[in-house]
Amino acid sequence: MTPVLFYGVPSGCSFGSIVALEWLGKPYQLCRVEMPEAATSDSYRRINPWRKPHHC
Repeated sequence: MTPVLFYGVPSGCSFGSIVALEWLGKPYQLCRVEMPEAATSDSYRRINPWRKPHHC
């Protein structure tokens, strides 16, 4: 089974999803996103010009 690529913010709301994947024993690869540093980068601005963070 191919692991799910999961983007998460340390100490963010994504933690619950990570716990669920662990409990279920499902394979995943975690890609941590450092906020707010990532939300102010030029590469982030290309996909989100207003630099508004996504909230849970």
